[in-house]
Amino acid sequence: GTAGFIISTISYAAIYKYHGIMGLLIATVIAGFVAEIFSLFLVKETKIQRAEATSISKIIGLMKNKKAGLYMAMLSLFSVSWILINFFFVEKLENAGISVEWMAGIILGYSAFQMLAEPLISRFSKQPARKMLLVTGVTGGLAMAVFGVMSRAWLVLPAMLILPLLIILPEYYLMEQENRLVDTLGMDDNRAASLSVLNMGVNLVEIITLFSSALISGGGITWCFLVIGILLVMCSLCNLRK
Repeated sequence: GTAGFIISTISYAAIYKYHGIMGLLIATVIAGFVAEIFSLFLVKETKIQRAEATSISKIIGLMKNKKAGLYMAMLSLFSVSWILINFFFVEKLENAGISVEWMAGIILGYSAFQMLAEPLISRFSKQPARKMLLVTGVTGGLAMAVFGVMSRAWLVLPAMLILPLLIILPEYYLMEQENRLVDTLGMDDNRAASLSVLNMGVNLVEIITLFSSALISGGGITWCFLVIGILLVMCSLCNLRK
């Protein structure tokens, strides 16, 4: 994971310099597609008790479940959100007239703010996870959208420190809801396999989302943040349906 982060960070500079936002998004899509292909060739466990094996019918039922589809869409949106945060904060700084030398301090700053996630989750542990997903999801989505249209330095800087925290909170509650869905569908005996199936779905949806982001990136990173933020709000509201 760390090696991949270092390689992607180094590669980012070269790709962005010569091919711009479109090149970076296309490279991400290709990398996601290649990862999906390689995942098909992973060695499968052979010593699995028949009683614990997830049946094909249950897997198909999981993929057809509307809630599962919604969760996969939301997780893909969170993945794209992190791509925007990790790669496009620099451009946001430049657009606001701030030196990119501030980026190292911003990374340290928002990493420190992210440490507040655990105490906040503990503070609201008695609240229903479904309710917290709605509140944090809508808040995070609105924050993404508003951040996209920000241009003044005195607004952009503090927003960069807080935005990652506002994204990591709903992502936590979403994963909790995902595990509860697996229990509800009676697939808890083989939770790892069930979550792997969902993760494959997330990867496929993420590729589609990245292609869409590439299409709207021509209008600048403002539209990327704005559209992803609006979609997060919409998906969070859709989760109200039982």
